[in-house]
Amino acid sequence: MSAFDNFKASPLGRRLRPIIEDEVNARDMVAVSRPEIRLPAVQVIGKQVMALGKQVRDDTVKQNIGRWVREVLGREGLIPDRPGRVKPGNLFTTGMIYRRASR
Repeated sequence: MSAFDNFKASPLGRRLRPIIEDEVNARDMVAVSRPEIRLPAVQVIGKQVMALGKQVRDDTVKQNIGRWVREVLGREGLIPDRPGRVKPGNLFTTGMIYRRASR
């Protein structure tokens, strides 16, 4: 089992799963990835994740959350395009902006 799989199976991962895998959040992350919007996907979930407590402020935790978001958006046909700034007041300061994969 990889370190990422261990993270997802951890007590914190089990608390994050309902936020990251939520259908509405996934839909909203896809929406902010549209060409006319182009915002980092993690901006959608940052405040919800921040409510889980101080342990989510750890850089490794935030990187794993970003990796998990990449997994979720990959199932929606999106791929990482470039990093971008997240709006102030969010858990994240930067995050990946996604785009549709070429056909």
